[in-house]
Amino acid sequence: LQPGDILIQRRNWYISNAGQPGYWTHAALYTGTLDEMNLYFQDIAPQLLNTSFKEYIKTTYPQLYKDYNTLHHDLYSPRTIEAIGEGVVLEAIEESGRADSLAVLRPKLTTQEKLKAVLSAFNNYGKPYDFNFDFSTDDTLVCSELVYKAYLPNKNQTGLTYQLSSMAGRPILTPNDMIKAF
Repeated sequence: LQPGDILIQRRNWYISNAGQPGYWTHAALYTGTLDEMNLYFQDIAPQLLNTSFKEYIKTTYPQLYKDYNTLHHDLYSPRTIEAIGEGVVLEAIEESGRADSLAVLRPKLTTQEKLKAVLSAFNNYGKPYDFNFDFSTDDTLVCSELVYKAYLPNKNQTGLTYQLSSMAGRPILTPNDMIKAF
């Protein structure tokens, strides 16, 4: 796995599957550890961030930096950022990847664009989960919305373009829609 990869998952027998259209029901953004990201982004971080990736995270996101250096379940280093019931959290791949089905999507984007997507996701760290599944707000997020907004095209990033669908009259992008787009 590489920083910026998108993990698409399904856990059979989860009650939340009933509310999700399609087979795939969860999305997460793979980041790797701080050291892995530092190595992966080493050629572009100094020119974009004026320092190493790891130092930038330490300075800009001190709580995120601290949490990346905390073992999850006393065993594993965090390697994903995702939105779950507790909100936007860091999770160990050993926990996040514990699914009945798992797919990995690798965006065909530059390393620079993946760096921007990871940083965009980090801007949402700690936000609450969006139990209303409302993509039009940014104060709360669902799993696919976190990934969608991380890669959203803008003036600084080509990004990924997805066609939003509608659920209960609201725009949404399901993990199943992500699979179809790739």
